Amino acid sequence: MAPKEPTAAQETPSIPWLFLGGYFLFFIGLALSLVGGFESAGPRANARPSMNQTSALVLVALGIAVSAAGSLILIRSEQIRRCHFAGLLVIFVMTPIPAFLGLGINYLGAQLRKAANVTVAVILVGAGVFLLALAGSWSSAVLHGGTGARDLRPGAWPIVANLGVVALLLAATPLLFARHEAAPAVPDENAKQ
Repeated sequence: MAPKEPTAAQETPSIPWLFLGGYFLFFIGLALSLVGGFESAGPRANARPSMNQTSALVLVALGIAVSAAGSLILIRSEQIRRCHFAGLLVIFVMTPIPAFLGLGINYLGAQLRKAANVTVAVILVGAGVFLLALAGSWSSAVLHGGTGARDLRPGAWPIVANLGVVALLLAATPLLFARHEAAPAVPDENAKQ
């Protein structure tokens, strides 16, 4: 019995290394931001002394920058298809929420690179501005000591800021990664004569 030949519809499993690299940077940026956000709230009762607020804010800013770099790589990488999920199973099991965020960034980036959609871009700009304003409001409350022991804002505001920056990067995708199509050659009228 002869082995089956793969059809055009079947794709060989592969690992999208560019996506994995972008996801790694995105995840590390989220983790740095989260640690910096909790450290910016100051010391808790019966806790070890924490770093000062300036160092914590620098850590948050570094996390946002690393996360933005990872997001740009996720936007630029090829769109994840069914054949890629075998290589990505571990990240979806170990870190499901960031993995689905990364998959969403990849999907939206691929769609916006193919065809610029003004409606989606306007929605993303609005969402990004809203999320950054919300993060600014929450960070102000955290930095001025207006949070309680069970308040989630110290850990939430850097994540919200990260998502706001990602939304603005996705809105700028058609400008950042515009496809430069070659202009069709215009026949020379003088060559015919």
